[in-house]
Amino acid sequence: MKLSKKSLCWLNEKIIIVLLVNVFLFQLVWINTIPYNFAPDEFSHFDVIERFVKNGSYPVFGHDPEKGILKKEGQTTPSFSALQPLPYLLDSIFVFPFKTIIPSEEWFILSRLGSALAVVIFVFAVFLIVEKITNDKIVVLFSAASAGFVPAITFIGSYVNSDVWALALSSLALAFSVIIFFSKNPSRLMFLGSGISVGLATLTRYNFYPLLLIASLIIFSKTVATKKMKLELIVFSIAFFFSCSWWFIKNLKLYSNLLMIQPYFEVLKRVRPEEFKNLGFYNLMFKTEWPRITAKSFYAAFDWNYIFLPSTFYFVLALLLVIFSVILLVNLKKMKGGYFFLLLVFLVGIFLNIFTVVYQSAFFAYQPQGRYALGLYPLMIALFSLGISKLRSWKRVFLAVVFFFIFFSNVYSLLIIIIPRYWALNSPNLYRQAFFEIVFNKPFPFNLLGFSLICLLFVFTLFLFLLTLFMQFYKKKL
Repeated sequence: MKLSKKSLCWLNEKIIIVLLVNVFLFQLVWINTIPYNFAPDEFSHFDVIERFVKNGSYPVFGHDPEKGILKKEGQTTPSFSALQPLPYLLDSIFVFPFKTIIPSEEWFILSRLGSALAVVIFVFAVFLIVEKITNDKIVVLFSAASAGFVPAITFIGSYVNSDVWALALSSLALAFSVIIFFSKNPSRLMFLGSGISVGLATLTRYNFYPLLLIASLIIFSKTVATKKMKLELIVFSIAFFFSCSWWFIKNLKLYSNLLMIQPYFEVLKRVRPEEFKNLGFYNLMFKTEWPRITAKSFYAAFDWNYIFLPSTFYFVLALLLVIFSVILLVNLKKMKGGYFFLLLVFLVGIFLNIFTVVYQSAFFAYQPQGRYALGLYPLMIALFSLGISKLRSWKRVFLAVVFFFIFFSNVYSLLIIIIPRYWALNSPNLYRQAFFEIVFNKPFPFNLLGFSLICLLFVFTLFLFLLTLFMQFYKKKL
């Protein structure tokens, strides 16, 4: 197949669209592969959506289900209706139009489409952030592509959960703030969009609040530096307030608790008292498996957070992170003005995010799960991209090595770990998921025909993306 120069030019201009389509298709492959509830708390997340769609009204914590206790899939847990509602509202959009057509036992797979879309939004947000801070197309494309194929991110995009929407909307909020920061005369519409994005992300998960704090700090610094944007700051604040305040006001009215943390933890203590270990920082970090499990699952962990890649993958990842950090440190003196300010702000965001995750497990519910630290990804990718963009030699080779390592990690996870585990007919009964159970009885595009088409389209769009990336690698212009 030979592409004309005109077609190649079009691909060069639309490569980000090709990447986003490719990422979405890959998420559909994973969605078809993961059996229901073979992922952390999927039944609890989906329960909120299912009650909302069936009843036509959002479930009220403490009443639906009774006393806020959910007993389902052989497990007992607090109802997630106590948590921020936006992820469940967004996922339900994919279910409502088909609730009379598709059986309710298959609604979960429709809800998963929301998670797939959230990963696409995250990749696009990374694209916007890196584009603004580096203005280097090769760095931008490799960074966005790498973000889209991190195994942990692909996994949370394949089942119903709130983490993936928190990552997507928080990253989008950060993208708005970075764009405004580097704009000479940002419009009030940009501040409006920024305020709305921060407000909506506030309605996802608390562990992403450090990222939202950083996004807001960047906006505030821009208005202070110009001294002529007081009205723009007011627009941002009003947009933020009206985007999320309704939920907090509702909490005060119904539960006399602003954040709903206390009512949720009261139920959690009754049904799972063993999670409240109150270990403290020292015991958590040096006398438990928390650091090792959390660090590994930050990059790749599957099922209920206990299936990992071979140790070699994590060793290579650690080596790459060390190299990235050295590159960043070596190029610190090249970063001046706004770039140095952003670097400091991003580092503060990384510290706050890590502190929040450690503090939760040390003094509240013990959670050795890397997904609680996923807010680090947009900050880390932005910092490392900034450092890599300052290199004069070996930049493209290093970017290619990192991308293909991440992509290989993902494909290895799918083909060598996930599919044999759930599709093998001769595996133990406890874990067996027969092939026909996954694809033959599902609605289109999740049946066998749809799954086959998705796989073909994924390979085709991957070829287009890699072809265009290859051209970018060797040519500045077509």
